[in-house]
Amino acid sequence: MTETVSTRTYRVEQSEADSLLQAIDRATPIREDGKIFHGYTTRNIHWNFRWNRASDGRCTLTRNNTQLSAEITLPELVTTGSPARREFSDYVSKLRLHEQGHVQIARSAAQRIDAGIAALPSMSSCPELEKTANQLGQRLIDQAKQEGRRYDEATGHGRTQGARLPR
Repeated sequence: MTETVSTRTYRVEQSEADSLLQAIDRATPIREDGKIFHGYTTRNIHWNFRWNRASDGRCTLTRNNTQLSAEITLPELVTTGSPARREFSDYVSKLRLHEQGHVQIARSAAQRIDAGIAALPSMSSCPELEKTANQLGQRLIDQAKQEGRRYDEATGHGRTQGARLPR
């Protein structure tokens, strides 16, 4: 399995009239179902495999590779001399920790996909093997999406992990 994790940021400018929460709420590009979020993780899991067809038509995997690509989006305070810089730094640190939990969920799913496909037995045909491998991968991705939703519910989108700002 191979993995690439990157971070991108969006700019937050805080005026003296704004609380840190107001400034980040205004700056964040992350909106989902009418809700505003300060951090977000996207992930893509892809797999590919090769097989060998025996003379009797049976098909056996010969190679498998699963790739995880994840991107964490977080705020970046660009206002110089902001009195809230320490508060912001602490908040983003905890928000990053929460988002890394999403990366770990995706990483675990990618590892399960990689191992699951590699463990598939030979099958009566290559189309059957391909269909079985792809169904396995998709089922595990669907499970990871549900696990990510449960993680957000359990942590209040990171609030129980300390990623919260006063209103």
